[in-house]
Amino acid sequence: MVGSVRLLVVQPTPFCNLDCDYCYLPDRGDRSRLSFPVLEAAVERVLDSPYFGGEFTLLWHAGEPLMAPIAFYDEATERIRQLLARRGLPPSKIVQSLQTNATVIDAAWCHCFERNGIHVGVSMDGPAFLHYAHRVTRTGLPGDQIRPKDPKSRRAGVLSVRGRARAAQAGPPPGTGRHGHLLW
Repeated sequence: MVGSVRLLVVQPTPFCNLDCDYCYLPDRGDRSRLSFPVLEAAVERVLDSPYFGGEFTLLWHAGEPLMAPIAFYDEATERIRQLLARRGLPPSKIVQSLQTNATVIDAAWCHCFERNGIHVGVSMDGPAFLHYAHRVTRTGLPGDQIRPKDPKSRRAGVLSVRGRARAAQAGPPPGTGRHGHLLW
């Protein structure tokens, strides 16, 4: 017997603010955005499937999800809640997660994550000398030249959203190896 659907990967936009030389995705300069009817159809397809096992994770991934505005995630979350409510299901049946390069996270994004119950994963390539070796901006600047919109957010460790993502305040997190300090 085939198992239940546990993960639905959704691309909110193909656009990425970085131009990493190793990226496998085509059309990273395309600024189009996923329509809400397509999102609803995808979620309904899983909910109506015989493979719906009671809950699953909706992962916002590919391109850079944070290139879609905060309002997009507020609206998407509301539509997902409505789909679940029409079926008599609680919002906890779909867990939203997001994979990001974290270059634009500020306090407003953190409030969005918390308000919408979005778990956050941050993509890293290893120690700084590896992490920034192939990550460049669309204008060719090295990735380490990107500055957060709200520098105080980074210093304060503002990525403490629902205990799921944490920015180190006093050094590298445990288990990052001998070069972990180079990321922080």
